[in-house]
Amino acid sequence: MQRIIGRGRVRALAVIALLLLSAVAEASPTTYTSAGPFFGALSGPPQILNFDSLSPHTAIGTQGAITFTYTFGPQLEVRNDFGTTSPSNYLGVTTVDGTLLNGEFFTMDFASPITALGLYIIGAPDANVQNDFSLAVPGIGGLSNGGPDLFLADGDAYFLGIIDPVGFSQAIVVGAGGCSQPCQYVWNVDDITTVAAPTVPEPSTLLLLAPGVAGFARMAWRRRRRSV
Repeated sequence: MQRIIGRGRVRALAVIALLLLSAVAEASPTTYTSAGPFFGALSGPPQILNFDSLSPHTAIGTQGAITFTYTFGPQLEVRNDFGTTSPSNYLGVTTVDGTLLNGEFFTMDFASPITALGLYIIGAPDANVQNDFSLAVPGIGGLSNGGPDLFLADGDAYFLGIIDPVGFSQAIVVGAGGCSQPCQYVWNVDDITTVAAPTVPEPSTLLLLAPGVAGFARMAWRRRRRSV
């Protein structure tokens, strides 16, 4: 019995070594156009920026761990002119109606890597079609909208989300502007959800750990063998 237990522990240590090494491998990102499946797939506690703790017309540059960059003239700011997914504030711009336009985009840089990003893009009722909005993560991929995920009293809300276990530090939100004829549509953003990437050893550190784990496994096996 003691010999069996000893070998079982050796096997367990070998499994730990394999898990450490497998953490180096990259997993493919998963994209979502509905909030329910996105939140159900999160591997850590979400942080949600809904702008409701800020006063309307508060300028948005860096908010918490996110730095926003927008280069189309007006500045990003908190607005509350229209309905939104978590009343009453959302992200808009310093124009009369506070909306972004098709063809415009903004960039989010994260102070530390994240593994998940989700948000709502809100357009006017029945004014948008598939692929009007996009969420892109440089070097990883992205997605475009399908149909609305929520219907508001004065707008439609489209959800865009991406989960990548490897982690990323930047994302771009785009009003694609792909109209078949000259047109214009407006949009805003709310409920920006992120999940911080866990702190894990660098790949080089994992490779250094593997021989130590294997050595520990051999020592444990020898001790058990002497005790039999």
